[in-house]
Amino acid sequence: MKRKGVGGPPPNDAKTITGVVEAYARHWPHLKPPMFRAADVLPMLQGDDRAYAAACVLLDAGRVHYEEGEGP
Repeated sequence: MKRKGVGGPPPNDAKTITGVVEAYARHWPHLKPPMFRAADVLPMLQGDDRAYAAACVLLDAGRVHYEEGEGP
């Protein structure tokens, strides 16, 4: 039985998420980046250009995890 609140990606800050997305684009362009929480990704849309671009890549690739009750 899956416990509520268990599962999904761990919390990450915008700097870490941006770095990971950029690393995937640079080193593994044929792979999708890992999943990140919507609560961490969506605020990046109001960040600097790099954070915005990383958030857009994740959203376009479907790599944003929404908790139960959240939704796109």
